[in-house]
Amino acid sequence: MATESDPAVTRVTVLFIRRDVTNRHGLWQHINPDYRTQTKAMADLNTDISKTIAARHIHLIEDHDTPYDQLVTLKKFFCPTDATRRRELADKYNALKTAPRAAKKVEQWLADWVYITAQGKLIKLPETKGNRLQEDFLIACKALDQEYATSCLREIFKHEARGTTTEISSLETYVAEMTTYLRRTKPHSTGLAVLAAELGVTKQDYRPTAEMARKVEEAQKDPKINARIKTALEKWTAQ
Repeated sequence: MATESDPAVTRVTVLFIRRDVTNRHGLWQHINPDYRTQTKAMADLNTDISKTIAARHIHLIEDHDTPYDQLVTLKKFFCPTDATRRRELADKYNALKTAPRAAKKVEQWLADWVYITAQGKLIKLPETKGNRLQEDFLIACKALDQEYATSCLREIFKHEARGTTTEISSLETYVAEMTTYLRRTKPHSTGLAVLAAELGVTKQDYRPTAEMARKVEEAQKDPKINARIKTALEKWTAQ
């Protein structure tokens, strides 16, 4: 067994042997005052990691004592490789090419075009290069309004023919324009209607009639309706 008198043992090794012995006998905190603070911080970090992950995944880290080992293990299981990430984003992008049939999903679909393509650009996804984004978006929008989408596509084709592709509007611009256009022309069929209350156009001196007040009171007896009313009021007061 190597000892401090063994010439083959380096000074660093001796220090580790001493620390190991003092640690086992509970003396290290007296030799190094920062030891207790560091140990507590590591324990707190371990606790935070355990609380953050789902209970069904605890078994992945139960045999690892240090936060580093725990995080490395979790990364292996949950952090996708670049290749996997590219495939996932490519699949999501291709799914965007089909406009949703449900009206209430249109607004989220429009927002996803910006969000998903932005991620694709970060990893240089081929589908997000050049003006392909704008064309794919407008072709998909034909299902919502063929006339408007076609007119925008014509503009893109004209720029390509003239060699002025740098003047083609960005995807974000087309998404914003399409959102505004649908809100004005097809608010109810696309679920993009803007309520008058949200615009603040209700008259300040407005007073409901006795009959209207009675109907509201009757409606509030229904728990579901009452809950929706409370949610609407909370949203309005938070503005």
